[in-house]
Amino acid sequence: MSTIISWNNVMESVTFAFISSGETSGPTTTSVPAVPQSLPGIVDAATKDLVTEVVNCYLLPVVFLFGVCGNVMSFVVLVVHGLNTSTNVLLLGVTVSDFCYLVTLYARKVSCIVSHFDPAVAMTIETTLIPNVFMVNRVFTLTTPFLTMIITLERCLAVTLPLKIQSIVTPLRMKLAVIFIFIFTFCAVFPFFLCYQIRWVSDPVTNLTVPRLSGTPFFLTHFDAITVYNNMVLSALFNYLPMAVVVVCTVIVITTVKKSAHWRKLTSQTSGERPEERRMTKLLMSVVAVYIVCYLPRCAVLVANSVAPNTFNSLGGRYGNLFYLISALQHLLYAVNSSVNFIIYMVMSHKFFMTYKRVFLCHKMRGKGDATNITRATSSLGASISSQH
Repeated sequence: MSTIISWNNVMESVTFAFISSGETSGPTTTSVPAVPQSLPGIVDAATKDLVTEVVNCYLLPVVFLFGVCGNVMSFVVLVVHGLNTSTNVLLLGVTVSDFCYLVTLYARKVSCIVSHFDPAVAMTIETTLIPNVFMVNRVFTLTTPFLTMIITLERCLAVTLPLKIQSIVTPLRMKLAVIFIFIFTFCAVFPFFLCYQIRWVSDPVTNLTVPRLSGTPFFLTHFDAITVYNNMVLSALFNYLPMAVVVVCTVIVITTVKKSAHWRKLTSQTSGERPEERRMTKLLMSVVAVYIVCYLPRCAVLVANSVAPNTFNSLGGRYGNLFYLISALQHLLYAVNSSVNFIIYMVMSHKFFMTYKRVFLCHKMRGKGDATNITRATSSLGASISSQH
């Protein structure tokens, strides 16, 4: 006799239903998602449905369009002035990761809009995209925190070891590090690509052939190990570790910059560097603050789910509706985090802004030696962004 096992992935508000290894022959008719009715809790079903509808169908498309355009323009600006600094390499890596995250996220969430016209097609889209696009989206969800952590580490070394930073962190080493992070994150998520499969079955109600999500023999055999790996190893490696490193390094950077500014004030009347340092601190804190605001709720959810796994989950626990609501808001926060860096660079980096105007608005620099000025502005943009980070 077949047995339906449901597994809650705290990262996603998706319930995977699959048949155990003792399944009899023939296709499964288990639908996805198959979510039991939640017990009464803080959030009722109507509120949960309203919030998820607004986020997935209205807010995410707007953020998606803005974020994709911003990341494309950031990519072009960074490529124009070259990858001649380690920070530019990191920023380009973050831009690529953010762009891919937004595209794969919206590919999954487009089913919300389609559901207004054809619910059956929307369910088909949502189900068929889970085994592949959902996993690819998760790769980039986990890549961005690691890249942000590396950016903060680089800036921490720059302010604590200013005379050695250029020999320690080189553009070539940073390129290799960014490539490694992408490959490492993909390998970390790869086992989940092997967990789910699509079966096309006949629906007796609609008399249509519809997709059903089921677990693979690999998933059923290693269910306990995969659950531990997902809830403990990945959470610690890609959530708690980056957040802790970012916070610690930010404190070190701020403390070091303040001490340095105080020392210069006591030993010299020259204050020419202080505005630049303030801009660097503001830019760094802006990037870090956005990351913390957008990713800290995820850490809180993971902690809550670890403390009370049978209460705070998507499978009918008392706060099941709250889980779905928070999950929708999490996606929105991730999308915002992947969209706002372009604004930060435009507002806080004059060189970035000038290069953007020159490339996209055909803005010409005035004064003598325009060609020389343009070349110098382009070549020095990387160093400017690096110093402001």
